[in-house]
Amino acid sequence: MMFLQLLKKFTERGENISPAKKANSYAPTRFVEAPEAKLAGLRKRDFESAMERLLEAGRVKIEEYGYASRRASRLIVA
Repeated sequence: MMFLQLLKKFTERGENISPAKKANSYAPTRFVEAPEAKLAGLRKRDFESAMERLLEAGRVKIEEYGYASRRASRLIVA
């Protein structure tokens, strides 16, 4: 699945990918820009529904990180 592949790729590069729509690092927004996604013709909407399915299935989790005064969340592969 492209979502999981891209999440692993971005995480390995040290990038925090967010589940929050207003974040600069919102997963669907970042993933749709990837060459693999463009080649496959995937849209932001495709990644949004994939993220929801993976969260529901428990294959992807939301992890909080950062200082207690400024918490942030990121997606991780479960």
